Amino acid sequence: MHNLEMSILLIIILIYICIGIAVNIYGPAAKQLNPEFKKASKPDIIDYAQYPRLQNKLFVYSAIATIRLLIIVAWLPVALITFVEFIIHPESYIKSKRKKNTKKPGLYFYQTAGHGVFECANCGYSQELTSFIHGFGDNSWSKTGYQCQDCGMFSTIERRLHDPENPLICECGGKLTRDEPIFCPICQSKKVKFLMEYIT
Repeated sequence: MHNLEMSILLIIILIYICIGIAVNIYGPAAKQLNPEFKKASKPDIIDYAQYPRLQNKLFVYSAIATIRLLIIVAWLPVALITFVEFIIHPESYIKSKRKKNTKKPGLYFYQTAGHGVFECANCGYSQELTSFIHGFGDNSWSKTGYQCQDCGMFSTIERRLHDPENPLICECGGKLTRDEPIFCPICQSKKVKFLMEYIT
């Protein structure tokens, strides 16, 4: 984080602390708590028959204030960082939010698991497809399914535990990926489904 961002963040924290102090002194909670604490601090004017009830009341008020403070403290850092990001880099912040909300519709590999059958609802094409299965032990293996974004062909890549990462390139030269919606290799429709047969 840059110096300017840090300075703005510190200013916001100080403002927040000042607002919190002002609310505690003059806010609605103070109007309720201050009379009770004054009564508790002056035992000569307390109705001792009501003292246990007064103690319970103060305990409830204190518990509510503590819980509220914990919630604010847990939420505050995220809110402040987000606010600073928006103030310093508004265009980047808006673009990042739009990117998260512009996911293409369809079936993704992360929504499937195991080994099963791929079916296209548009043309009826089907074939066996491995999404992800794996073995166990010191030399465990895994089989992961990918789809070429050029020709649409499915590929299953097997790896061992310590195998190096190889380029994900299809036989046609296209890119293999699991990050795009699955489509039919025949008609390119995204109206597809995966029927899992087993999983490991």
